[in-house]
Amino acid sequence: MLLFLNFLFLSNQIVFSQTKSPNLEGKWIKYKMEMKDGSKVFNRNISESKNLYFLFKNDSIYVSNDNIGMEYKQADDYITIKNKINYRIDYFKNDTLILHEEIKGLDDDKAFRYYLISNSVAQEYYRKKFISKNDIVASIQYTPTITASFINKLSNGFKDIQTQFTVSGYLIIFPKEKRIETFLIDSNAKITKECKTLKKVINNSIESWDISDFLQYNSVQIPFFFKRVYIKYKQTPFTAEIFSPFHNNNNDSYKDIKQQEQQIEKANQFFKKGLDSYQNKNFIKALEYFSKAHELDPYNIDALYNRALIYYETHELDKACEDWKTLSDLGQVKAKEFYESKCLQKAN
Repeated sequence: MLLFLNFLFLSNQIVFSQTKSPNLEGKWIKYKMEMKDGSKVFNRNISESKNLYFLFKNDSIYVSNDNIGMEYKQADDYITIKNKINYRIDYFKNDTLILHEEIKGLDDDKAFRYYLISNSVAQEYYRKKFISKNDIVASIQYTPTITASFINKLSNGFKDIQTQFTVSGYLIIFPKEKRIETFLIDSNAKITKECKTLKKVINNSIESWDISDFLQYNSVQIPFFFKRVYIKYKQTPFTAEIFSPFHNNNNDSYKDIKQQEQQIEKANQFFKKGLDSYQNKNFIKALEYFSKAHELDPYNIDALYNRALIYYETHELDKACEDWKTLSDLGQVKAKEFYESKCLQKAN
């Protein structure tokens, strides 16, 4: 939650200029992602593999590897799912599609914008790029994709195993032979059984991969990160298997991740205390709590935003400018606007 509700911003929006609803039928590949207000994505839980593609088929929309299509209705530049607007089209022309999330109550710096190209254009580009290659390493934009049945295979494979663990590695798909080999990088003796299970599940999952665009290659290598965790939902504990191709933090051990999760939980507690203190006009304590929240979790940029606002409201402009400059350097548009209007103009 951000505190700066009294500031208004004008952001540059991409203008939709279609006279009728564009035909979105088909598969669209993501080549860029940002926040709706133009900020860079700065979230540890959002990797580049988020929403690799959008598939519009028979009045249903499929996002990435979700095989359960959601019925949608399209009217002009709005894509409505379950009677609420979920996406709005910013731009559509030939083989290019730009759209953003539009969900009630979601601020522009929390909503994602996706830049997409048609699957045919993407495939043709990479076919030319790898025209002389028989063995390739997949990229986020050019990769075989998993189906929902793959997740079911993982769940079934681990249903009798209680261990929580993380492991990274890579798999090699041999499209012509229709087989997979799996290699784990940071496995250890304590989870030998779990690693064997994971390799067995992946090696036997060829039918759960869409490799139709990769049949010309001898092999396709894909890095991945796997995490098995316990989750409690409404006091009911259950396990979850998380398989993330192209994950950015695949070198973290389970111990490291567990420690990180504990720090994030503490940071969230300090953040909430900061909000409560601000509401009670206890600005000194609020500053202390927001500072601790950001120190424990550098990805908690809302803590920095809120600290900067308190500095501004308590007439400590230099300190506010320092925080806005930090956020601006992280690619956050609102902070850049604050810094330029409140700090640079003052300096000039």
